[in-house]
Amino acid sequence: VKLGDTPNMKRVLDEVACNAILEGWDENTSEADVKAAEDAGDAHVPPYTETHTIANVKVILGSLAVVASILAQFWPGKFPANYTMTAVWVITYAALSTALTVYSYFCESEAVLFAKSNQKSGSSVVVATRLMRFSDVYRIQISKEFAPMDKPLQPLLGLLYPPGSGGPIVDAEWRLGDLFDVDGMLDTVATRKRIRELMRSFEAASSGRAVEPKKSR
Repeated sequence: VKLGDTPNMKRVLDEVACNAILEGWDENTSEADVKAAEDAGDAHVPPYTETHTIANVKVILGSLAVVASILAQFWPGKFPANYTMTAVWVITYAALSTALTVYSYFCESEAVLFAKSNQKSGSSVVVATRLMRFSDVYRIQISKEFAPMDKPLQPLLGLLYPPGSGGPIVDAEWRLGDLFDVDGMLDTVATRKRIRELMRSFEAASSGRAVEPKKSR
């Protein structure tokens, strides 16, 4: 990626983080190990499955808003004869658009992944990330339930989600210079390792056990 293009750099980091959590491979597992396991037919059960409830609700609200806008434009009859129905659909469109914005504001915020454990416990995990424009610090937060990041960009979230909400929370901050080289290439292996180590801390906090140091191979 182009260094300084923070939106694109965040997108790449978010994709690597989400894949590392969903796939669940050990941080020491190389791509060659993964391919060898697949070729050998070894079944790998991902620890988490992404949930799409938030996205589905946003799609439904957005689709209804689009339908309302189309009806406002092409409802049978000519303006001003159809003034009343046009006003109704315009108001409906505005209400649905507002609902979509409010829903995203309070239920998604900076979250990039909502997932559910494939274990019997069925516990959930929410991943939120932040990379401010012109900043070189990438921040990631993993929580059991949705919770705004510390010092949220949206102050109103602090009223709905007080400190301590969201269950166990772990977070980390990494400088982009430690993740990308001078040519804009992401060190995927090292980044996945950081993510997996953070996930181990989160899983330990969720189960109430201490994190044991991982032995390197």
